[in-house]
Amino acid sequence: MQELVVHRVGISSLGKLIGTWQAILGLIVGVIGAIVSIVSVFANTHHGVLAGIAIGIGIVLGWVIVYPIVMFLIGWIQGAVLAIIFNIVVSGSGGLKMNVTESKLEVAKATTRK
Repeated sequence: MQELVVHRVGISSLGKLIGTWQAILGLIVGVIGAIVSIVSVFANTHHGVLAGIAIGIGIVLGWVIVYPIVMFLIGWIQGAVLAIIFNIVVSGSGGLKMNVTESKLEVAKATTRK
């Protein structure tokens, strides 16, 4: 077992990680929200066929495309702020100690490269 000490986290890297996670959650929530919204709109209003199709397309675009993009941006900002705070705290505390072990696969890859 090796002990590693993390002294700094990349702001953009953590932002992308948390942003991507938020986008995935946003897509899941967006699909559910789109289904619920479409069912609700069609159950409670009386539109023509073309108006119903237009409303359905608008709902799907909003929930399944725009919502995950907005969630990614919010997640990226959260990740960047978290990385900045982490870097400030870690610089004053001497780092974050982590115990890690190499997997057998990584050891096998390292020996075949030599």
